[in-house]
Amino acid sequence: MDDERNGATLCEVSDLKNDIKVYVPDELENLKDELNLMANLSDEKDADVIFSDFPIKSDKPLCVKTKEGFEVLFNDMRINIPNADPLLAMGMAVSLQMGFKNMFVYKGRMRSLISRILQSFIINSEVEDKNGLSHSERVTRLVEKFAPTLGIVGDELDLLREYSMLHDVGKIGLEQLMLYTPTRIRMWLHDGTDHTVVGSIFLATTIVLEDAAPIARSHHEKWNGKGYPDGLKGEEIPYYARLIGICDFYDEALNTVSSEILGRPLKEKEVLELIDKEAGESFDPVLAKKFVELMRKEHEIQ
Repeated sequence: MDDERNGATLCEVSDLKNDIKVYVPDELENLKDELNLMANLSDEKDADVIFSDFPIKSDKPLCVKTKEGFEVLFNDMRINIPNADPLLAMGMAVSLQMGFKNMFVYKGRMRSLISRILQSFIINSEVEDKNGLSHSERVTRLVEKFAPTLGIVGDELDLLREYSMLHDVGKIGLEQLMLYTPTRIRMWLHDGTDHTVVGSIFLATTIVLEDAAPIARSHHEKWNGKGYPDGLKGEEIPYYARLIGICDFYDEALNTVSSEILGRPLKEKEVLELIDKEAGESFDPVLAKKFVELMRKEHEIQ
């Protein structure tokens, strides 16, 4: 039994040792034997934890030897250990580092949760088509087709999907106001720009989705500077907003009655002709031409 316990202990120590790499300079040679029991000694470049006899600039946890013990430094954190045990200092350094990493994991999970909740609200607030898809879902499917032709794949495409699903998030609250406020309805009928501003402010205040705010705000800007809400022109408009803006226009023109377009839903050929005509005016000329080419080929339109 003792052998089994000792074997298990040795395995645990061995596993831990394989996970931690420590750099110890020659000036602290006397620490190497003790640290080598629980960690792998390595060069400074590959180390997880760095030991030193004076503070140095590093993005890794630093254990600085002092007269009393060690001072552990990591980012803006500073912890004094009044003990000469280097293993304790190393353990504290690893704990700080893992806590910092876990903070990013937590932020990522919070972003995913909030994003999914908002996407559910958006889908439920939009009118579904005969296939059960909402406007934002259809736009996102267009983005999924178009983006890879521009070299956008992998994690970048996943991020663009999220931006696309959230581009009209500002309409959630506004559509409810329209139901109960006659004045608000009249304002909305004459000025549909509000959702871009509301959406960008809302996303920015969530913190974890603040990078999506410029797309929600700028997807109705026009290449010639005559769009809204800020009158941005050309490459002042965020690239993803330009891309999503084309897909958004295409879907709106096909599926809704919009005075912003021609007052009636258009046929696919008509929409593509309009986008082609507006390349360099309403839309990024390069993106517009590529989108039209892709959709004409897909739908076999001459």
